[in-house]
Amino acid sequence: DTHEQVSSSPATTASSRRHSRRMHGVAMSTPRVHGTIYHFDWVFLVKGFVDVAVLLGVPRFLLFFASMYLLGPTSDVYRNCARTKISVFNKFQSSIAKMMVAEVAYRGIMKDFATPMGELEQITPKMLWERLEDIFRESKELQP
Repeated sequence: DTHEQVSSSPATTASSRRHSRRMHGVAMSTPRVHGTIYHFDWVFLVKGFVDVAVLLGVPRFLLFFASMYLLGPTSDVYRNCARTKISVFNKFQSSIAKMMVAEVAYRGIMKDFATPMGELEQITPKMLWERLEDIFRESKELQP
């Protein structure tokens, strides 16, 4: 609606007219929206399953199963090794016994049981050959 108002006070003259405008309706401002929009992503789902599987040890189990049962003859070797019980104490005793036998054999070849190990000579091919000839000569003499 537009209308004119005329002022009727004595101080106003005919030329001083005032115009005003009235408007009717609803005033709106632009709305502001806050929040988060979620969407489903298959990549994150698969990644989550893989992470859980790794934490539960599934890859280790699959590798174990494949090596024990799916590699043919090689799997037999792996299964036998997995079943073998290892005792560090027994292996240590066995290693020490083998070292002592090796030292006695070395001293026997050198024909020297009194000199410390660090001062013994090295075995030469000639010394080894002579020792082998002695061994086989004795066994030949024992045969009828």
